[in-house]
Amino acid sequence: MRPARLLAAVIGLAAVSPANPALAESAAARAIASLLLADDMSDVCAEVVRRRGPQESEAFIIEGVRVLIKDGHRKTALYNVNSEVSRDEMHALQDRILLDRGLTLGSRASICGFAAEAAGTNDAIGRFLERVQ
Repeated sequence: MRPARLLAAVIGLAAVSPANPALAESAAARAIASLLLADDMSDVCAEVVRRRGPQESEAFIIEGVRVLIKDGHRKTALYNVNSEVSRDEMHALQDRILLDRGLTLGSRASICGFAAEAAGTNDAIGRFLERVQ
């Protein structure tokens, strides 16, 4: 199942609010982007980090969304990100999150170094990762 459909299934809402131009920069969008980045980093940097919790991607994302909801993100806000933020907008947001952290896009060493440092911390991405023993 694709992440967008998976998120819709997890959140389980049918109503969609009107498009919001700031949605791609919302706290909910950044939280989803960080969760998806952690999922990607666990694959790209498998020798140094792994997913915290379920190791299968779909189960990991489901659990991650549950964590975001427990953290206070509204289901409707998460659903709106899923339904109204395009794949290109989500990729651009993920790139901005990485650049804001001083990482070099496309540099596996930069991204995996960050993943190893952030794993297991209270960082928005690192909280979903753990170091490989």
